[in-house]
Amino acid sequence: MQVRSPLVFGLFFDHVNFSLGDGCRMSFWKDEWIRKGESLQCSFPRLYQLCLNKEGSVAYFLNNFEAG
Repeated sequence: MQVRSPLVFGLFFDHVNFSLGDGCRMSFWKDEWIRKGESLQCSFPRLYQLCLNKEGSVAYFLNNFEAG
């Protein structure tokens, strides 16, 4: 049985925690690490187009982010 209801997913994910580990094997843009069922590439296609590093891991971006 597959459940694809956004309401059911929302209720489920409100009560579940995820661990990325060190983030080295998780793609920042292409993997579904923030929201189940949608990558950042799909959520923010224009920002993805502008990004110079489309293959970086979550760890790469978190460790190389400079607030400014």
